[in-house]
Amino acid sequence: MTRSSFLLPRHKSLGTEVLNINRTHSLDLLLPGLATCLIVGCVWILVQNEYEISLRLWIWGAVAFFVIAAAWMRETNFRIRSVALYAGLTFAGLDQLFFNGPLSGSLLILAIVPLLLTIHMGSRLGLVALLSTLTCAGAVLYGRTLVFPAEIIGTVSPNWVFILVVAILFALIALAGQLSLDRLVQQMSLAKNRENALTLALAHEAEHFKERVASRTATIKISSLISQHIAAVLDEQQLIRDTLTLLQEHKDYLHMSIFLKDDFVDFETLFLAFDIDRNGQSVIPKGYRLPQKTGLMGKVFEEKRAFWVTDLPDSDYVVPGDPSPLSDSEMAVPIKLGDTILGVVDVRQDTSRNLNLDDAFLLESVADQLSVGIRNARLYARAKKQAHQQILVNSVREELQSASTIAEAVKIAGNILSNELQVSTKITIGATD
Repeated sequence: MTRSSFLLPRHKSLGTEVLNINRTHSLDLLLPGLATCLIVGCVWILVQNEYEISLRLWIWGAVAFFVIAAAWMRETNFRIRSVALYAGLTFAGLDQLFFNGPLSGSLLILAIVPLLLTIHMGSRLGLVALLSTLTCAGAVLYGRTLVFPAEIIGTVSPNWVFILVVAILFALIALAGQLSLDRLVQQMSLAKNRENALTLALAHEAEHFKERVASRTATIKISSLISQHIAAVLDEQQLIRDTLTLLQEHKDYLHMSIFLKDDFVDFETLFLAFDIDRNGQSVIPKGYRLPQKTGLMGKVFEEKRAFWVTDLPDSDYVVPGDPSPLSDSEMAVPIKLGDTILGVVDVRQDTSRNLNLDDAFLLESVADQLSVGIRNARLYARAKKQAHQQILVNSVREELQSASTIAEAVKIAGNILSNELQVSTKITIGATD
């Protein structure tokens, strides 16, 4: 008999779920703000160029349209919206760095890009963004020296070098802090995941334990009810019949039967004492006998313990010509006193309800009580028979003592015997010379 096992279902960590929700909300706020800034930048460039359409304006307009589309379509993939945010910020920072120099706040914008990318996409992409941003910023600054006059660059060179160093240090500190925060969030998420898994396992185990307690309590109540009935019945046939009937009323088995060992006629066979199906009808013909070493009941007699087969049609315990109904599982429990087996309780079940450990517990308990009840019933029957015989002997003795002749005594004895044996007895006494 095997116990069923369960697997813990996988579930998402609460910390990770909350973090994803916060990231999505942050994009919903940042993208519209960036789109607004880009639109303002387009207007500013248009005014600065005296309303002439330039390539720079076309690029600003394309980036603004891309960011506006990402802000508008909230159902779009999270990564695509994040890329739109970072692309817009990077473009704005590099554009300001190239045309307006480091003092325009471009380095601050470029320093924010790796930080936001780390928050939204992870520390690895944040590090890649930092390196690429520094590379692009260096390339833009170098290109700026080639385009603008040297006197313009020289006037701001001490300042923008300091600002660039400060921006790099700020970005590195922010990245280190984000790495620590990301690791902390990951550890918290893992701890929360373990806590949820443990809570779920404990809840599942508590529910399973509650069900087991309820089932075992119901089983004990049934066993107690049958025990009380067994203690009150002293007729063996009625005892067996009532026991199976009570079990069938409470458990709804496909078929139940009790086979007893024949100690008088055939020592190698079991005879049917009583059987009942879920409709309350007897299925096996009266007088049916089964060899002791056949099927699952033969295994019970050999091992002197209960056995349970879950796939009966494919097992080695199928009995040829078995009159019992077709079933999927079978459980056989010995009725024994000490090491002496009196019989077997055999239960068949179909796929409507599988046999389980509660059935084994109940049937073993009932079989133990039934063995005591059968012994008591047999002892009572034997004592009753002996008492009846003693009464008969005393009655014959009294009648014989009242006879005046031998012929009368013989006649009295014959009448008593005929009444006891339920036969007609005629005794003739002839005279002898």
